[in-house]
Amino acid sequence: MLKRNDRIKEIRILSMNKESEFKGRIIEEVQQSLFRDDLPNRKNCAFRYRKYGLKAEKGALILFQYDNHIIAVAKFDGKENFPAPDKKGYGGELYLKCNSIAIFEPITSDEIKKIWTGFKGFSHVKYRLSSNKYPLLWDLLRRKKIKYAHELW
Repeated sequence: MLKRNDRIKEIRILSMNKESEFKGRIIEEVQQSLFRDDLPNRKNCAFRYRKYGLKAEKGALILFQYDNHIIAVAKFDGKENFPAPDKKGYGGELYLKCNSIAIFEPITSDEIKKIWTGFKGFSHVKYRLSSNKYPLLWDLLRRKKIKYAHELW
């Protein structure tokens, strides 16, 4: 469960590929099918990736970016890089703290820029954001009408 006074040491943005991974699905479909229905039922709430994982420390906050919006959030709990891609082409898994997964009304890049003024905009780059702004992000997340949280925030 996320709280405003959590000591978040690292905040990362992870870009999700709309065309190759999610075949053009709209934000709400990805939020519902992946973050609400699928991930909480996987062992270690494992988010599978094809080529590149994420270098982050345990407990980092991951903001999931899809279609130029932040659509979900979860705490990072570890990862596994596979020695070779599996049958479906996945190269590894990011483990998430299941009780930290949440979806909400999508966050725009302009809203992120209000918190982190140096933020340039979304791309396929994995951003590292200053964790000292976490309380402002938490306040924004609370205003975004949380649609699902594995445990109530």
